[in-house]
This record gives sequence, C-alpha cells and structure tokens, in this order.
Amino acid sequence: MKRYRGRINSTQKDILKWMLKNLVLISKEKILSEGKERFMEDTEFLIPWSPRDSFNIDNKNHMSKISTSLRLLEQRGYIKRHRNTPKGPVAYVAFTNDGIFIAKTWARITESNEEDDYKNFDDIEKGFERQDSDSYDQWNQGDEI
Repeated sequence: MKRYRGRINSTQKDILKWMLKNLVLISKEKILSEGKERFMEDTEFLIPWSPRDSFNIDNKNHMSKISTSLRLLEQRGYIKRHRNTPKGPVAYVAFTNDGIFIAKTWARITESNEEDDYKNFDDIEKGFERQDSDSYDQWNQGDEI
C-alpha cells in the first residue's frame, strides 16, 4: 500500500527525474544485453552520484538546495542510502515498486591516504565531493601488481 508523502518542489522533482532517466537507460541495457537477463523492479544498480555534473551545479546556494532536497526526500521515504559494508562507500541505487531509492557516494582521502566516508548531507553543503568509488583505479588496484 502506498502512502502520501507530501508535495515535492522543483529541485526534488529534478532529482527524481534524474534517477528515473538512469533507470530507463539501465533497464534498456539489461533487456538488450544477452536476452537471458531481464529487468526486475527490485534489482539494485550501481549509479555514481555526482551532483555537480548531473545537475550543473555552479555555486554554493545551488549545492545547498540539492542537499536540502535530498534530506527531505530521504525523510519522506522517496530515497534511501545503503552501504554494502559498515565502512565501505555507498554507491547503490535500488528501484522498487514503492519508489526510487538512491544512496550517495561521498568519501574523502584523509592525510593518511585512507578513504573516509562522510556521514551526513551537510558535507555536500560545505563543498566536499568524493572521487567516484567505482573508478577503474579504485576497484582494480590488485590487478596491477
């Protein structure tokens, strides 16, 4: 049973449309891949979360607007963050029958060169943005040895 979650503003609508656009692209790829794979509503997909590129953010006010919108969407149950491991980067987007769930992928490199995950939406307001956790170098470091 779906419940009314309240009105959403134009920024929140832009975020949800961006997620839906990615859902359509990914589902087309899944359907056309080998014929054996089928797109399912509860399948989880990896979509890098890079708001500066996705929403053409050019100033702190716009970044703050996106951050506030994300927080409100999460509070209302439209979106949900997910982490594979307690300290691992968050990078999953899950689509279900009851809504679209996204997890942000913020992290930073500390002085000790270890990746440190951000814990809340305030980081985006301060201008911190992580490098994509799904970049080739991150996931394939062991192959170069």
